[in-house]
Amino acid sequence: MNALKGLVIGMGLLIVAGMALLVWGLYQKAQNPDFKFFDLTGDGKTKIEFATTAPTPPIAQNNESLQDFGRKTIPLEAGDKLISVTPASQRLVLHIKKTSGQHELVIVNMFTGDILGTLNLKTAP
Repeated sequence: MNALKGLVIGMGLLIVAGMALLVWGLYQKAQNPDFKFFDLTGDGKTKIEFATTAPTPPIAQNNESLQDFGRKTIPLEAGDKLISVTPASQRLVLHIKKTSGQHELVIVNMFTGDILGTLNLKTAP
C-alpha cells in the first residue's frame, strides 16, 4: 500500500514538473519567437535530409513539356493484366503480365504519353 502511495505521489510530482516546464516554455516563446525548447542542431535551423538512390532530374525543362497530350492508348491483348505502374523520373513503368505468363515492362514518357520502349522479362534456363 505504501508503494502505491509513493507511486501516486511520484507521478503527481512529474505532472506538476511537466506543467511548470510547459508554462516556462510558453513564457520563453512569448519573449523570443525564435526560442526552441529542443534545439538539437546547434545552429537554430531545422535540417531535413532525404536519402535518394540517384539524383532526380528536373521534371520539366520548359512549358511545352507540361502541355496536355490528349488520350493515348497502350495496346494490350485480351487477358493481359496490368500488375503495377511505377513513376520513375519523367517516365512511367508499366508492369504487364501477358496471357502466356511472360512479364514485360513498358516504359512511357509521362509528359507525351509516347511508348519509349518495352522490356521482355524472361527467366533464366
